[in-house]
Amino acid sequence: MGSIEEWARKWLEDQRHEGKTCLEIKMRGSKYYVYHSTNRYDKEIKKGRKVSKYLGKLDKEGGFIPKGQNKHVAGPRNITEYGNSMLLHEMLKDIKPLLKEGFPDHWEEICALAMVGVSGNVPLKRAKDAWVKLYNADDINPSLNPKNLSNVLRGVGVNRAGQNVVFKELTDMSNQLVYDLSSVFSRSMSISQAEKGYNKDKIQLPQINLALLCSADTGLPTMIRSLPGSVKDIKTLYHSINELDIGGKVLVLDRAVSSLSISTNTFPITVV
Repeated sequence: MGSIEEWARKWLEDQRHEGKTCLEIKMRGSKYYVYHSTNRYDKEIKKGRKVSKYLGKLDKEGGFIPKGQNKHVAGPRNITEYGNSMLLHEMLKDIKPLLKEGFPDHWEEICALAMVGVSGNVPLKRAKDAWVKLYNADDINPSLNPKNLSNVLRGVGVNRAGQNVVFKELTDMSNQLVYDLSSVFSRSMSISQAEKGYNKDKIQLPQINLALLCSADTGLPTMIRSLPGSVKDIKTLYHSINELDIGGKVLVLDRAVSSLSISTNTFPITVV
């Protein structure tokens, strides 16, 4: 198993995530073969014996080819969307190196989810179906089964260092940053950040604060951060920008935040 290529290893992992067990890949020369392997008790030798059943071949381009089926007559190939896909790949080309650096284990899934999400609200269980309709210009192989995507989103959400790799580069491209704070109400007991705090109507509710920095120069978001709902506006502002080096930037705030006591030693403030 240690010598098989990454694409074959990932195929096997996807099958296991989908609940298919006892699969084994054997390599002969440069070709891969898939077996169903189990252990059965042998009464004659009075111990377990490995029993393997050949299922088919595994091809990098054609995927799994069942036993007795020729890959050249496997059926019509899917027609993919070329124009839309190439446009999306072009739009992502500058940020892909940052995603590879910040999220080396998940960047392919992030790119795939971003591309399929452009077309609308795509549930995780349908992400794979939407992805295979797009032309795969970069020949990436994301694992898009729902269980794995849930793990990916959880891992990306807690990886502050990886997020900052992307946020810092986006921030460095701008001189003027607009800051805004929104709150999302939730009574879920499983969300640790849902803490009681006062919303804009001065009503105390369990909520999550969402801090957003947006570039006034490019119009692009440069940072989004979720914070506990009990944190006050000014503390939310400090927590949001302390992790990023924005020295020399102009920070544009609304009057609700700017009326609070803010030190301008680190960065200039413009009030709008």
